[in-house]
Amino acid sequence: NVAQGNSFTVYAQSAGADMGVLTVKNKGMDEAGIGGGSWENAGTITINGGNVTATGGSFAAGIGGGNKASGGTITINGGKVTANGGNLSAGIGSGNRASSSGDITINGGVVTATGDGGAGIGGGHVCPAGTVIITGGIVTATGGNEEAGIGGGSEGSGGSVTISGGKVTATGGKYGAAGIGAGLEGSDVTFKTGANGHALIFANGGIGDKTN
Repeated sequence: NVAQGNSFTVYAQSAGADMGVLTVKNKGMDEAGIGGGSWENAGTITINGGNVTATGGSFAAGIGGGNKASGGTITINGGKVTANGGNLSAGIGSGNRASSSGDITINGGVVTATGDGGAGIGGGHVCPAGTVIITGGIVTATGGNEEAGIGGGSEGSGGSVTISGGKVTATGGKYGAAGIGAGLEGSDVTFKTGANGHALIFANGGIGDKTN
């Protein structure tokens, strides 16, 4: 359990026979794979390497908040990271009906995040995104049926998303959510590429912020 006030850091080799492996699957309800429990915001989670797979229980994120709880502060610097949200939750970010997805930064690695009724990276069901910053890595984020690939859950705003580097593929839900931005019936995102942005971005469902 990595609830608010606690921290969790992964250091591991990221290639070859000595690659470190961490697999977490929460089979219960309300608790994140890595992060908070029911009504518990996540604390500070940092992944520097290794092969990490995290699957949330029902209503909780793969990495981030438990049911009705935000994602805390999540930083991925490297490694292979696969995060699968539980029912109505984000792959990386918040659980169901939280106030915010928290602050999420990806600086490198190969990151695959899939929401189940939540954003791939960002808010769970009926939850706005907080701040998402991507400076590098290969990132694939897929939202649930009504949720953004990167951004808000259903009825949730897209928050603030900055993508300045890396290769990013973000796919929104089939019922009208943005690739990067808000979930269905949510308000738009503030999107930036940074002063010297050089990212390759594929946004299936479009980008909610039309000013950049």
